[in-house]
Amino acid sequence: MANILIVDDDRELSQLLAQCLKKEGYHIQLATDGETGIELAEQEMFQLIILDVMLPKLNGFDVLQRIRQSSVVPILMLTAKEHEADKVFGLRLGADDYLTKPFSIQELIARIESQIRRSTRFNAADGAFENNVLSVGAFKVEPILHSIKINGTPLDLTDFEYRLLHFFMKHQNQVFTKQQLYQQVWQEVYLDSDNTVMACISRLRQKIRQLDPQQQVIETVWGVGYRFKGKEE
Repeated sequence: MANILIVDDDRELSQLLAQCLKKEGYHIQLATDGETGIELAEQEMFQLIILDVMLPKLNGFDVLQRIRQSSVVPILMLTAKEHEADKVFGLRLGADDYLTKPFSIQELIARIESQIRRSTRFNAADGAFENNVLSVGAFKVEPILHSIKINGTPLDLTDFEYRLLHFFMKHQNQVFTKQQLYQQVWQEVYLDSDNTVMACISRLRQKIRQLDPQQQVIETVWGVGYRFKGKEE
């Protein structure tokens, strides 16, 4: 039985979600503010966190950043705002998905199932990636350690960031569309409105830049997609 944490100060909505999700077989815990949400996330093991953006004490973005310092648990954010920038901002901070209020319970359940399925698949096996050490320029992948280093210094990556960068390195200089990257790395059907790939690439670029500003290796090929610039063939 998957354990889900709902962090939302709307008690009526939280109770409704908890009731519906319990009927689907999930174990639910509730937090009505950001600080309590962080405490529960640090104390217990959750398979998914549903996190509202507008919270008392600490907002959802602050909570997201705190949780991401120590956990890669899937996080689905809820927002009442219609602005695309807020959604993209959450994804860039490390959220895995988002829903805009109001939403249907059926859509929420479908997204929860998708996130837990991905997380379970990736944690259970790493069969899609061989165990050979791979070096491309200043970058080195050590799959057994689940680590990618730049000039010997490990990057602090989530599962999806690691897998995306590893995939890029295995296919250096090849151009991939967002759809191709999503299907290869996330292994899900791509939706045109999904910003997951763009947000993950943005976070990767930021983390690489923090270690070595000279390593601008993930290039945007305008109108097509992205590529990892390796050795010229």
